[in-house]
Amino acid sequence: LWTSESWPAGKVHTEVLATIYRAAYHLVFGQPKTLHQMLLQEGRAAVFAGVQVPDLGADEVAYSREVIQPLLEATKYPTQFAAMFGDEAASMAGYAPLGLSPRAGYAVAIADAQEETITPEAALIAIASNRHS
Repeated sequence: LWTSESWPAGKVHTEVLATIYRAAYHLVFGQPKTLHQMLLQEGRAAVFAGVQVPDLGADEVAYSREVIQPLLEATKYPTQFAAMFGDEAASMAGYAPLGLSPRAGYAVAIADAQEETITPEAALIAIASNRHS
């Protein structure tokens, strides 16, 4: 939760659910190291929690996906942060902007997770079951 924003009870609820999913995700997959792993985690956590997709529109999400694509293996936090939260947040944190709208990477992550043919919970269970077989 960003301390600079006000949070209604429903939003706090969804953020707590997303945090619970992240904890389970870490147990199964470990801490995400690349931007791609972070996008998978955050998209699935958001879908699990019922987080609303940032309203960027289909064209902006497609553009953001193109910008992010060559950065998927990035392991540097400033790049990951800028990709997830956009130029305004990146600049405020002292990181280089990437040409992205606010929460652009997050919107891409959620859109991708919504297109998966498996639920976020099932993704965890399938991987965990395979590891313990």
